[in-house]
Amino acid sequence: MTVKELAALAGVSPATVSLVLNGKKGVSEEKRKEILKLVEDNQYRHQKRSDAGTRNILFIKYSRDGVILEENTNFVSAIMDGAEMECQQQNFHFNITMCEGNLAETLESFDYSNFYGIMILGTELGEEDYPILEKIPIPYVIVDNSMPHFDCNCVAIDNKENVFKAIQHFVRRGGDQIGYFGSNVKIQNFIEREQGFFEAMEYFDLKVSEDNVFSVPPTMLGAFEQTQRYIEAGRRIPPCIFVDNDTMTIGVMKALNIADYAVPEDVSVIGFDDITFCTIYSPTISTIHVNKRMLGKMALSTLQNMTEMKDFKKVKIRISGDLKIRQSTR
Repeated sequence: MTVKELAALAGVSPATVSLVLNGKKGVSEEKRKEILKLVEDNQYRHQKRSDAGTRNILFIKYSRDGVILEENTNFVSAIMDGAEMECQQQNFHFNITMCEGNLAETLESFDYSNFYGIMILGTELGEEDYPILEKIPIPYVIVDNSMPHFDCNCVAIDNKENVFKAIQHFVRRGGDQIGYFGSNVKIQNFIEREQGFFEAMEYFDLKVSEDNVFSVPPTMLGAFEQTQRYIEAGRRIPPCIFVDNDTMTIGVMKALNIADYAVPEDVSVIGFDDITFCTIYSPTISTIHVNKRMLGKMALSTLQNMTEMKDFKKVKIRISGDLKIRQSTR
């Protein structure tokens, strides 16, 4: 008798059976009693994951609408590759599944007894997803989202501190008019980078003019077209700009080039993520580099600690980064 067979007998999903077997909330008392009776009648022996000796890590690549992930495949792939490499070194089996839109339905489909733990790529997760995550009955870690106001384990980028490094670089080189190109689609990373920009400007006692704040789509083409519209409408581009990510940076720099703004002579530019195109584009792009493998390494370490430490408390880990100066800044 397996969890899937029990689920079929009870007319529920394997995930629901796993919730009952692990004593988790999310199942009505009537259905819980029915499942427990089936367990007893069928002499099912519930194996704890440690007893079963499973070495399977499930990585869920979650995508709400795909705009962010599809435009940043290089960065996302680096996170997944880092997690997989770390699992291989620790002798874990790395299993990837895609989830496009319906997170609850995806989580309901798993037999959790087959997995040591779960990593969820949470780049596009929002607060509306929090109640769904609470039903996961085994250790899990959210990757690439700080999950504010939610009690869970996560490994995320230290966005504010990294943006501070970019603004500090401009200031140290005499920049006092600094602009911000932010995404008009708000995921947690972009929210924190925007907050980091304004906090850094306040720290250095620099005024932020409304004319120096630009909102563009988080795509290469969208950022290019919107920047062109700003320039055609007479908006002046300040001599230093920070852009939310490198994909948008390429679009912005293309529009600047067409409008006869020279980079970096007229405008110095710093992006975020350090995708491969940063070293191929001309001029090469100054950006914030974050060790993507460290995200996977810390996620796996957290899963291991959750399983092996009896007094383990939830942690939220922030990964710092380095400012890579290239040709796009003076």
